[in-house]
Amino acid sequence: TNDGGQICFTLENFVKFFDKTNVKSFFNSIWVSFISVAVCFLLGYPAAYILANKDRRRTMAGKKPTGLLMLFIMPMWMNVMLKLYSWLAILNPGGLLHSLTSSLGIPDIDIMNTYTAVVLGTVYDYIPFMVLPIYSVLIKIDTCVIEAAQDLGANPVKVFLKVILPL
Repeated sequence: TNDGGQICFTLENFVKFFDKTNVKSFFNSIWVSFISVAVCFLLGYPAAYILANKDRRRTMAGKKPTGLLMLFIMPMWMNVMLKLYSWLAILNPGGLLHSLTSSLGIPDIDIMNTYTAVVLGTVYDYIPFMVLPIYSVLIKIDTCVIEAAQDLGANPVKVFLKVILPL
């Protein structure tokens, strides 16, 4: 703003953005987000696959689906700040992780204020958003398609790679 309180558009903000510190922070954020998405996918896809197969088998047997999906839904009901403060209590030097490692005789693990802590908090916060959409797609896959692939000679790995993963 200028002295009169009006908003003035200038190129000065773009120059500030491309400052060395800001660009480094931007690329660090992009890097952490890629790692977080990869970890969420590597943990979330197998979890959704197991849940969907278990619920599909129970539904085909005429039983109600398991309540295991609630384990992923329940943390979404908590406030994000509350979840992150709980991680703060766990990862602090005097926290739960420190007392656990010292009681087991393991050297202290200090990951507070590191990329690992940021990725851990991000994955914990966003993994339900990876599991639920994948689960909802996997549960709707027609079992006839999977059986057809098996009847045509596909082993379980081929069925997964050629049928389930693309769907």
